[in-house]
Amino acid sequence: MFLHGGGDRDTWKPEVPSARTYADRSGMTVFYPIHAPMTEASIAATADYLHLVYQQILSGYGPGRVAVVGGSYGGFLAVQLITWINRNQQCIAMPSLVVLNSPFAFPETQEEMHLLRQANGV
Repeated sequence: MFLHGGGDRDTWKPEVPSARTYADRSGMTVFYPIHAPMTEASIAATADYLHLVYQQILSGYGPGRVAVVGGSYGGFLAVQLITWINRNQQCIAMPSLVVLNSPFAFPETQEEMHLLRQANGV
């Protein structure tokens, strides 16, 4: 399940190639639910929608076979999905993998890259 970033209208369009790349490289089916931007719907309503989508995907593929990828706002929504699963205390399996991407985390200088490697023990 690929959750696109951006909180404004039509921000999903530029991320379709990224979702296709995930599908091609992983050999997995990628679901790309297009959710309302944060400017048009509450985060809670969007999280409810994505929770329902996740449940449908899970029912078709089973536990341990679903990953969630989210970029930027989509990453936030992926974390919110985990919160919804925990909060609702339903017998819904967690995703087997969660990948969160943020364009704001890319080191811009050699010093930042050194600090990043140091923090990661590399």
